[in-house]
Amino acid sequence: MIINKIYIILIIIFAAVNANGQNPMYSIGPWNFNSINGSVSVEGSYRQQTDKLESDFRELMKSSAFRSFIKLNANSYVWHPNFMTLDADMEYSPNAHIDNFLVIPNRTESNTAERINVNISLLNSLPVTVGLFGGAGHSYTSRDFATDVELKSTNLGGKLAIKNSILPLNISAQRSEWGETELATGRRYFYDDRSFTGTLSRSFGSFSDNQLNFNYDDIKSDYSGGGTLETKIAHTTMSNRIGFTSDGKTEFNSFLSYLNSVGAQQANRIDENATLKLLLPENFLLTATYLYANVLQDNLSITQHNPILKIEHQLFLSLHTFGYYQYSNMDVKTYKENRNIAGLGFNYEKIITPGMLYINYEFIGLNEKRTSTSAPIIVRNEEYTLEDGKVLLLKNPYVRQGTIVVKNNNGTVIFRENIDFILIKRGDFIEIQRLPGGQIANRSNVYIDYEAESQSSYHFNSFSHVFETRVSLLDKVLDIYVKVLENNFGDVYTPETKILKISHQKVAGLEVRKGVFTGGAEADFYNSNVVPYNSYRIYMNYNGEIMQGLILSVLGNFQYYNLTQDKEIQKFADLSGNIEYSLADWSKVNTEASYRYQSGRGLGMNLLNLKLEYIVNILKIYMTFGVEAFYRNFIGTTSDFMSAYIRIERRF
Repeated sequence: MIINKIYIILIIIFAAVNANGQNPMYSIGPWNFNSINGSVSVEGSYRQQTDKLESDFRELMKSSAFRSFIKLNANSYVWHPNFMTLDADMEYSPNAHIDNFLVIPNRTESNTAERINVNISLLNSLPVTVGLFGGAGHSYTSRDFATDVELKSTNLGGKLAIKNSILPLNISAQRSEWGETELATGRRYFYDDRSFTGTLSRSFGSFSDNQLNFNYDDIKSDYSGGGTLETKIAHTTMSNRIGFTSDGKTEFNSFLSYLNSVGAQQANRIDENATLKLLLPENFLLTATYLYANVLQDNLSITQHNPILKIEHQLFLSLHTFGYYQYSNMDVKTYKENRNIAGLGFNYEKIITPGMLYINYEFIGLNEKRTSTSAPIIVRNEEYTLEDGKVLLLKNPYVRQGTIVVKNNNGTVIFRENIDFILIKRGDFIEIQRLPGGQIANRSNVYIDYEAESQSSYHFNSFSHVFETRVSLLDKVLDIYVKVLENNFGDVYTPETKILKISHQKVAGLEVRKGVFTGGAEADFYNSNVVPYNSYRIYMNYNGEIMQGLILSVLGNFQYYNLTQDKEIQKFADLSGNIEYSLADWSKVNTEASYRYQSGRGLGMNLLNLKLEYIVNILKIYMTFGVEAFYRNFIGTTSDFMSAYIRIERRF
């Protein structure tokens, strides 16, 4: 293989250099090394894993392996640093035995098989600078402690910078390929992106910044054998800022974006955003914003106009008041929607005898009118953030579940139901939850397409009150807070009351912060006509030195959901800890443990991981003796894993 030949060449080159790498200016002809460091290590291990499926099928796998690791990092230049600099790092792991099934859970640092990255910069001091970069990698990792994954990646590209005071230009082009295989299931994901980026910028002192960006991506992807998807995306943006005062309180900002996407994800979109900020007498600040969007996607046409006007006032340092008005006009193929939103509020903080008092209040009035046709509602690229332990509903009722498509930001990855996420029926709404171990990371954004049953024309007014108060006591050691949200409706005309999400929410909690410890508790009572619930959460975090040489880190969280209307209980618990004890300057013990539990409809999981290591350092030779145990029960499938290993490493 080509990559193996590259490894051999680099090893021969590095071997010709003084191995200790301490001389900052070692030369081989015109090639000068600023630094060389790395390590050589060997590792022997024994692993055993038992898998049990819901059908009671059992499989016992055993493996013994001998592995060696070579890591090298070098910073160098040819002739002169201004002519060419070169940074290279590599890791190579020749194996006496390669195991395709048993991967130590969550041990990515020990499971890198091959990695090489090279960055070259030419003509650094000249007005024109050229850069070349490339890399390849092969590694194993664990996703959410639930899925073991083999990763392969390559990256190759170049960049050009034309430096000047009139119109600086930066251009880059690269090709990135990335593939992964889930070892237990055999599911594969492949991603190939050929991209080109150009940036032009121009500034006029500190009062004006202007930038023009162009991006082109040709993306091919294939997830779990679903067929290759190809999308070509051209995206141009222009941003401008004109400052009228040096403090930035009076300025004009604009942003214009045009995106054209063809292939698997077809879209044509124009976005415009213009904002004017004016500092008025008596410390008033006026902000006027206009937003415009025109979207054509999958024969769906959307036009939106959204002007916003906001005025703010700051009285001394304690009282900040504000008021705003926002109008939104949306014209979609299947409906037209008009919204008028107005709000008033204040933020107040005051020093009191035991500490600080904070009070926030906002009143929001909304008038909404929708004129619908008899055609179904078509939604494209509706953005959601999926987070464990949060109840999240699709925004529209009466969604046709079979039309739901969950994607990444550019539509090149189509996530799979019951693998990456689950859908739960909640009355007339649909709840979405990510599944740990799938492609969707916790707290990441997804974009959802779906169709919903047509809704009759309607109009209504809503009035919301949002109140929050917090008291900080004992020099900010103790915080006590209360939040109240009320949302009611008036002047209602709608045959379908489910679109009116009447809600009353009360949240109370406290948090203690003392040195290296943080902990708290929170109760959340949410009464709604859609998905009412009661939630209770406790959490703590400790990270500090208990005694000389003994460091303890503990992170814990428990959340309890009672979905009162569905009479369903959901529980989420995470507990992880690490104890590091230094017996001497050359010897230490490291213990890690983690536990994750969640229960609820389609959410059942138990994960337990334990690891113990003893590390000895003698004359830069690091010897590690370790054992690890891992238990996973994930939606009816269980895995028991045990491992023992010895690693010897020489660093230089």
